[in-house]
Amino acid sequence: MIRNELLYPTATKRFLVENSHRIRTPQSRLTYENQLSLLQRVFLGQRVSQFTEADLVQFCQGVSAPGSQLKRRNVCVAFFSWATHVGLCEKDPAGYLKQLVKPKNHGVKHHHWLSEGQVAAVADACKDGTDKGLRDWMVIVVAAFTGLRRSELAGLRWGHVDLSGAKLRVVGKGGKPAEVGLGKRVLEALFEWRSRCALGLDRPVGADDPVFPRTRVISVDNEFVAKRGVVCWGEPVGVEGIWLAVKARGEQAGVPGLAPHDLRRSFAGLLEEQQDLLTVSKALRHSNVGTTQRYLESNPRRAVEAGQGFDIAL
Repeated sequence: MIRNELLYPTATKRFLVENSHRIRTPQSRLTYENQLSLLQRVFLGQRVSQFTEADLVQFCQGVSAPGSQLKRRNVCVAFFSWATHVGLCEKDPAGYLKQLVKPKNHGVKHHHWLSEGQVAAVADACKDGTDKGLRDWMVIVVAAFTGLRRSELAGLRWGHVDLSGAKLRVVGKGGKPAEVGLGKRVLEALFEWRSRCALGLDRPVGADDPVFPRTRVISVDNEFVAKRGVVCWGEPVGVEGIWLAVKARGEQAGVPGLAPHDLRRSFAGLLEEQQDLLTVSKALRHSNVGTTQRYLESNPRRAVEAGQGFDIAL
């Protein structure tokens, strides 16, 4: 007999618990939870057994970005396959979803490998005299000087930061714990930023307080619709907030389309100019130095330097 459960939160919680061996990272768990919550909001009050193939196709195609369509499709396929197996659905409504929802190919994505001057320009674009600008400046500095991924930046808490030991702890890709060293410049910046966070919190920062708090938008007044970002000091920024901050500051600095991973990429490129490949690989926390080598091969500066170094006698 079909157990007629709500998709969210009832069945979602069961799904996440029973599939914890496959959903290994907090970010993956959050992705499933958010997408299933959104699916329930689109089909408000609808129970798991009531979803049809047409409902899921509509949900997946409700966004234009191919990546977002793919994310929705993958979540639906995984969830409803499980739901059918445990008896919440008589027939899997997502059984043919991969054939019905085929996101169009992306255009060629252009990566950015910033020079030292460009990194400084993006950081300078944050200096607008606001707390949000200071928060964004810290995001740029930490990302460019440590190579942290955006999920790692969003998940960073003050309890992970060891200023006396000049290092921080992160949970990296695949749930792997790691320690990252801090250079003098970023260490000094974090010392000052911790003081500003304590002032914003009106108390000393705690281990669970976010290094990068989120911001919210408010109207200055009802007549003039200028908007400013207000920092919510005790609330962590999400991965999308990290992405929006980097993108906006990149545009201000004349680097349109700048993404957080471009700062990690630039960190690797600039570090390569000073260190050997093995050291760069360790800094990026790659498990295989071959991964680092392939990663660096797409740096356009390598092609320029190769051409500049070529010479023959005429």
